[in-house]
Amino acid sequence: MKRIAVLLIFFALVATACNNEPPPPPTNTPVFTQSLPELWTATPTITATATVTFTPTPTPQPTSTPLPTQTAFPSPEVALAEDGPWLIGTTGQEYVAMNPDGSGLTALPYGTGVWNEKGWLAARVSSNFNSPYDASIEIIRLPALEPIKSIPLFSAELADEIRQNSNWNIDDARDVHQAVLTELPTMIWSPDGRYLAFVGAIDGPSADLYVYDTLRDRVTRLTKSENHPVIMGWSPNNRSIVHMEAINFRTDAGGAATSFGVIAVWSAQSSGSRARELYQVDDGAQLLQGWRSSSEFLVRSNLAGSAPSRLRVVNSTSGRVTDLYQQTVPKLDVNPKTGAIVFLGEPVQNSSAVFMVPARSVTPIEIEGVPWRSPGQVAWSVESGVFYVAFPRGTLAISPSGEIVDQFEGECIPLASPNGEWLLAGRWDCPSGSITNSGLRLYSENGAFVGDYITDEIAMPLWNPESDGVYFNSRLPRNGDYFADLRFIAFPEGDVKIVHSTAGASFFAWVQP
Repeated sequence: MKRIAVLLIFFALVATACNNEPPPPPTNTPVFTQSLPELWTATPTITATATVTFTPTPTPQPTSTPLPTQTAFPSPEVALAEDGPWLIGTTGQEYVAMNPDGSGLTALPYGTGVWNEKGWLAARVSSNFNSPYDASIEIIRLPALEPIKSIPLFSAELADEIRQNSNWNIDDARDVHQAVLTELPTMIWSPDGRYLAFVGAIDGPSADLYVYDTLRDRVTRLTKSENHPVIMGWSPNNRSIVHMEAINFRTDAGGAATSFGVIAVWSAQSSGSRARELYQVDDGAQLLQGWRSSSEFLVRSNLAGSAPSRLRVVNSTSGRVTDLYQQTVPKLDVNPKTGAIVFLGEPVQNSSAVFMVPARSVTPIEIEGVPWRSPGQVAWSVESGVFYVAFPRGTLAISPSGEIVDQFEGECIPLASPNGEWLLAGRWDCPSGSITNSGLRLYSENGAFVGDYITDEIAMPLWNPESDGVYFNSRLPRNGDYFADLRFIAFPEGDVKIVHSTAGASFFAWVQP
């Protein structure tokens, strides 16, 4: 099997999808999001106009199987390294950063924010939970801990209105507040880490799309509309931000947003040039699914009470919309280099329901010779040039031409080392209710089984850049509770070391400036 190199950098902690399914974050734009107590947040659901539902990802249940013999990593009392790389994690209330050996543990008092791979953090903060009149974005870059810039999210007039009106969520400005402070994606970094796109009401009276340029230290307003933007994602060339135009945000009795109505999809330029409408919406929320090129992106639609469907490709320059598949599309992934797509569709008799759209084509072709049924997950492997499709029986590797080139019976989608020499298997990326094997198993690049290393339940493994080991969170019982110790296992030897046992954080990721 061809060499595989996938470096898992960041994990999204807040689901942002329709019908209980989170749309993936835009390519190369890793995200951490977690609510701070001081921040008002909202939980939208689906309406007939256009909607998005948010459901927390279930936490895997811990097991009591002991880990192999462990030795402690050195953790001298030293500062966070000036040049990185660093490990970034979250406790749910704040972020923590440390050096790769566990030293230099540093807490950052932010819980809601987005990171990029250059070490920039954009954190949303407020001093008041019930009336967040002073909500703002603070910009930080490691290893410094003090904000470089603070960007207020409301104009002085709107901030004063929120501060004085205890029922601000039901007045005429309600939709503005919801658009800015909802748990929808309201902040997202460009793939190159230079720009931060965000939703704010800095100029009022509506919420609008803005961009902060880290190179020029400048905030630019990109839209001027009486309606409100809902960010979908960045183009791979860092030039365009695709977003929905929402006409309202409905709320429940407690003031939390329950839905929003979408009427169109737009593209705004990071340069600040005129935004343009791409197409009008009549079939619910639009879920960005990836880019076939720097100008063509994929979307699925979601009407109230239905699964995502109507797969389309949209040209962000011309606005041309081409239908690829009209029925339900539960999962898909795209090769960003060639534009080839693999997706799961509606099964029919004797059908695997695995389809491919070849590069430069708009015609789906069902993949033949699939030995298993009921596929549940799809993932593109960048350097191997294959798609992985997970089934209850195991995982298949499929080439962009539609040929099955390898199969891993009894395994979920493997995680490749950065150099492509190893494949790590476990159950962290399995279809619900399928493979039950926990722990860590190692395969070589040609799919040969190397060894079964850990049988205990683990969370979110992360290869180190040298490809000679994996960081992971263990879940061990202590006084009736479960703590996420950060550990490291060296391959192929299998030695396990404690990186940090007191950080109290999980979901670690690499940041390399």
